[in-house]
Amino acid sequence: MLALLSPAKTMDMTPSPSGLKSKPLLQKQAEVGSLERGPREHLEEASGCGAPEDDERQQGPRTADRGEVFEVHVAALQGSLLIDAHCNLALVVESRRCPLRSSLAFDGPAFRGLRASMFSKAEQKQAQTSLRILCALYGVLKPYDGIRPYRLEMASKLKTSRGKTMYEFWGDQITAALAKDLKAGKIKYLVNCASQEFWKSIQPKKLPPGVRVVTCEFSGPSSLVKQARGSMCRFIVTKRIKDPAGLKKFTGDDKNRWSFQVGRSSESKLVFAPGKKRAAEDAKASSKRAKRAKRS
Repeated sequence: MLALLSPAKTMDMTPSPSGLKSKPLLQKQAEVGSLERGPREHLEEASGCGAPEDDERQQGPRTADRGEVFEVHVAALQGSLLIDAHCNLALVVESRRCPLRSSLAFDGPAFRGLRASMFSKAEQKQAQTSLRILCALYGVLKPYDGIRPYRLEMASKLKTSRGKTMYEFWGDQITAALAKDLKAGKIKYLVNCASQEFWKSIQPKKLPPGVRVVTCEFSGPSSLVKQARGSMCRFIVTKRIKDPAGLKKFTGDDKNRWSFQVGRSSESKLVFAPGKKRAAEDAKASSKRAKRAKRS
């Protein structure tokens, strides 16, 4: 079973500790992209350089969206790497000497659910086999691939040598890379825990014959949905899940409980809803917001 996860918009640029490391499979393809320089406004729009989402804000100077007031606008690093965020310059320079491990560098709700820093050595090796992170810049990443800090969305409209969007730049290369992994591992199931934006970079019809795509769908607030996707990927890695029957046993963690919805699911889509405790807390929070809105 191979799970797919989307990257986060924020990055923790603290140098990754020594240990398991690998190189992105499509790094050479990324390097020949040669993103063309554009006006400042175009780069800001393409990279989403504005304020980060509320649920992904992190305190302290070690994230790519918050730091010393050094603003980087580089449209070509190693040919095509785009760094476009408010960064701590010292950490950017350090990350060039010591590439960040992808699963440790991304710092959004999904990766707080994944908790890759807590994997044992055996789980790290399993993650390299069971998890892939879709990425606008590198195409597809293993959890311990070394990467540089960047800010680029898959939906970005940014002219490259291959088209006007990152979807056009990558074409079927991401699908081909996944197909290679699926064939090599004789994997029968591709589990989609990615957002719609990144899933659109996959061409299911070009996957190896016999591979079944299973999408995990979670209902609730955006931040909880993202965290649940990461938690599901952690569940797949730590429990070494091999088939959809195993996925249905996912219940979340102590903070956020989830329950499988038999009636709303199908062979290709597994639906999970917040557990009773989580649902009650969400309803209470919603009621409080409604009361505040009435008073204002």
